[in-house]
Amino acid sequence: MDLNLAKVFIAIYENGSVSAAADSLFITQPSVSYSLKKLRETLRDELFIRSSTGMEATRVAHEAYNDFRMAVDKIENVVRSRKEFDPATSEHHFILAMSDLGEYFYLPEISRNISSVAPGVSLEVIPLETKKLQDWIDKGTVDAVICNRTYDVRNVQCRVLKKEKYVCLASSSHPRLGDRLKPQDLSNEHHVVVSSQAGHHYFEDWSRKQQLELKIKLRTPHFSVIGDLIAGSERIAVVPQTIARIQQKNKSLISLALPFDIPGIEVCLYSRVEKIELGSHQWFLKMITEACQAG
Repeated sequence: MDLNLAKVFIAIYENGSVSAAADSLFITQPSVSYSLKKLRETLRDELFIRSSTGMEATRVAHEAYNDFRMAVDKIENVVRSRKEFDPATSEHHFILAMSDLGEYFYLPEISRNISSVAPGVSLEVIPLETKKLQDWIDKGTVDAVICNRTYDVRNVQCRVLKKEKYVCLASSSHPRLGDRLKPQDLSNEHHVVVSSQAGHHYFEDWSRKQQLELKIKLRTPHFSVIGDLIAGSERIAVVPQTIARIQQKNKSLISLALPFDIPGIEVCLYSRVEKIELGSHQWFLKMITEACQAG
């Protein structure tokens, strides 16, 4: 099959319309329509059916997508791998997904690492949404992702960047907490939690398994405001140790060890397996790894 037909198939599948596929490929809409006709003849299936929301993929199209995507990626990677990557002269654009914690704690060092040796390279950071992680990796939406370890993604390389544990963050003026947290404190006190889209759901999951009922009074999508929400209040937050260390710059906050042995966190760097052979990708992962492990 013509490689261009495979690219058209992928573009229609990922964009959900013929016109959007044409725009993404920088070709005319009639050219996409002609290619779709050829694809339908070759695969003996409608592949995409018009609906009120766009072009809906058929069962055959869903089954064929991953094979087409993988084949095109492998061919393009072979071509790219033959081109030597020179950070000093490259104008490559990389896309990295990470949480607000990652931005606060890792991004400054990552940016310094890259700009010091590759002034022409640009970096785009998008907010982490763990539910979209597999889709982002499959479609090549991102070059890499920094998040807590998840076992729900496939076709990825995973590097452990850092291991840490959970602690309890509280106001230093909290009227009921002493120097040591008691098991009943976790069930009696009101909690502030960060929404699970950032990947920090392990403590809540563990609590449910232990039948420990938490009084969650406030959910927020960002770690950056946790300190302000806790300081001077009677609320507590169970957070990664890194968060507590950052927030404790505010002298009105304290961190307390948890009274239970709770599994720790592994902060990982995810990237698509097929990209590993690319010189540019290897360099990008190396810059990220060095920056994160230096923090």
